Amino acid sequence: MSTEFDPIQHHPDAEAQGRYLQHFLQSTEDVLPALRRRTQDVLAAKGIEDVDREAYYPIEDVAGVFQNIAASMGERTLSRGAEKMGLDLPVPASVDSPHAALERLDDRHRESCRISPDADESGPAATDPAGGYDVTFVDPATARVAITDRYPFPDVMAGGIVRGAVNRLTDANTSVRTERVPTDHGERAAWEITWA
Repeated sequence: MSTEFDPIQHHPDAEAQGRYLQHFLQSTEDVLPALRRRTQDVLAAKGIEDVDREAYYPIEDVAGVFQNIAASMGERTLSRGAEKMGLDLPVPASVDSPHAALERLDDRHRESCRISPDADESGPAATDPAGGYDVTFVDPATARVAITDRYPFPDVMAGGIVRGAVNRLTDANTSVRTERVPTDHGERAAWEITWA
């Protein structure tokens, strides 16, 4: 698993909406108070004292927060925080199954990322500033989920969000399993997730 940040992949003027950080902060309260404090400390070091849900922040700053957590507290801790984030993300009433949650995953990510309004919006990265998720359903209770090579956050974060989103919409008797699988061209990481 790689948590190295590669600024070449995403658009240099990509931004992430504050709700990404806000959801993570809210979720960390229940997971591990030290994780919330660490996240706030890293944000403060980047000059972000209070996260504005509607504001946009440079993708390097947002990704840097998650990279710092993975490096200082471990990938497992970041993954747990991301999984709780996936459990807590608000979803419309129409999203009532793991299948529906996974179908909406890429849209949610892309809605939260944009190119700065002051940026040069030319080139191929302009239409895909911060990557996303690619979901293929294998059967009614299995999906292959990949993040594209432009996805700027640590791989373990994506894996945690996916697990949380699926767990949220399964009952207590359902076992959710996630297994890392080989990537295809244009993908940074991929998982097979099964709920049964």
